[in-house]
Amino acid sequence: MLLRNAHKLLIATQGLTLIFLFWSAAGLPPELAAHFNAAGLPDRYASRTSHLILMTLLIVGLPALVTGLVSAVLRADVPINVPHADYWLADQRKAATIACLRSFVMLIQVWMVLFFGYTHILIVQANQAAVVQLPATASMLGLTIFLAGTLGGVGMLIRHFARPPLDCN
Repeated sequence: MLLRNAHKLLIATQGLTLIFLFWSAAGLPPELAAHFNAAGLPDRYASRTSHLILMTLLIVGLPALVTGLVSAVLRADVPINVPHADYWLADQRKAATIACLRSFVMLIQVWMVLFFGYTHILIVQANQAAVVQLPATASMLGLTIFLAGTLGGVGMLIRHFARPPLDCN
């Protein structure tokens, strides 16, 4: 069910994240700390408008680019490297296999959009603080969860294709 509706979930996540982005931007100063060093101190500043443009490109543009590239590759009839390709890419299963791969890419992008939204929350909080500083624990926790979720998703995909279903010859 989740895989079948991955594109709808991606669009909904993007829409809600953009609504939150523009709603919360009202609390940002006209010139804001937009990048932080490892200690959480600001090392690059941007206008509110530049920040909103960049975040919009990351939330909408990057997933559109990735989806376009993946779709082009999957349509190009190039060899797809999956375990047990003779099973998964057989004529009767190839369309479902490609749909599964496309949906997986969209789910990873949902995860990525959520990470960008979380990053924006941290930037807003840092810029509203008396001393502008990105909380190291929160940023490392967010990055760790994002990477763990991405690796977990890749592991699930590998596991899915690792062997054909038991009822198959």
